[in-house]
Amino acid sequence: MYMSWSEPPDRRPPSGSGENPYLQGPPGGGPSDNPYLQRPPSGPPASNEPPPPGAPGPPQPGNGGPPAGWNSADPNQPPPSWPPTAGNWQAEQATPPATLQAPRQNGAGAQPASPGAPGWPPYSSGRGPGYDRPPAGSRTQRRGLLGGLLTLLAAIWAVGKYVLLFVGKFGILKTGLTLLISLGLYAVFFGFWGALGLVLMILLHELGHVVEIRRQGMKATAPLFIPFMGAAIFQRSHPTDALKQAQIGIAGPLAGTVAATAAFVLFGLTHNSLFLFWAWIGFYLNLFNLIPFGMLDGGWILAAASKWFQLLGLAALALAVLFFHLTFGPLLLILLIFGIPTMIARFRNDALPYYQSVPTAGKVGMGLAWLVLVGYLGYASMQAYNLLTAQTALG
Repeated sequence: MYMSWSEPPDRRPPSGSGENPYLQGPPGGGPSDNPYLQRPPSGPPASNEPPPPGAPGPPQPGNGGPPAGWNSADPNQPPPSWPPTAGNWQAEQATPPATLQAPRQNGAGAQPASPGAPGWPPYSSGRGPGYDRPPAGSRTQRRGLLGGLLTLLAAIWAVGKYVLLFVGKFGILKTGLTLLISLGLYAVFFGFWGALGLVLMILLHELGHVVEIRRQGMKATAPLFIPFMGAAIFQRSHPTDALKQAQIGIAGPLAGTVAATAAFVLFGLTHNSLFLFWAWIGFYLNLFNLIPFGMLDGGWILAAASKWFQLLGLAALALAVLFFHLTFGPLLLILLIFGIPTMIARFRNDALPYYQSVPTAGKVGMGLAWLVLVGYLGYASMQAYNLLTAQTALG
């Protein structure tokens, strides 16, 4: 058991001494004058005879002696402070803490004494006065917090890697990023809500193509938005004849026409001019894509019917460039230039089975479907434009 007490400087044991003179008997190995400071059991036994007359007796309780009830035979009870000073013993004795700590042994930390034993002042670790060893509970809480944080990060990664896999597989991230870029650029000219309607109409139009491509058992990329040019999808496989390609081509305008019509109906129900603006954009967007030239949808639709429709589309697009030369003229000119190689290839490959295998019913059906869509979209776009002009005039 580790024992600690305070000693006056002039009564401390000499440096290098291996024994404490205050815990030794008188010279010659006789019995000690103080019954509380006796040799250990290995030395000569102490005498049980009373002290001779005139010899100082043991200190009495309350007169510099140990407190009442102190038992020197109890090995778990600490010895009193020695040498005592004048005054009350109990006033000299410090109040022990709740637990008793033993000295470090072989580098081990302090160990609590048995339950019920009186306490001792905390063991000093040599780190200076006022140092308090952090409680074990705080270290446990820190470990628990760190473990919980690591578990949360592991859970986020377990879910996130599948989300990234899904995004990478279906191109959603690419579509979303290009959509946001286009939305920001369109908003400069049409405002946020007008730009939102425009990108929604483009997106639904392109999704019509994607659905039909996958219905035919082929693969295609997700829509890729190109600012001021609309959007595009890229087929990873191609149909075996021009009729199936025409079905893919017409699926986009069909989906876009349904979306524009839905916006027009919403305007009729709510009288909100925003839906009317969306409908007008949708009608014109799909009508423009039905021009039978180059890589526009109309070029793929009527390619199954006849190669001569390419010349009709070329003329229509050239007129559009002249008519809108102050606004959309440069963009239309780019489309015209990039569409010329496709028109040349259609004439060059006209004798291939890819075109010649299309039955007459398929050619007529595609031609009529194109004509009906052009008529409906032309009429609907004019109605939407007139209503929008009236709404603007009314303020």
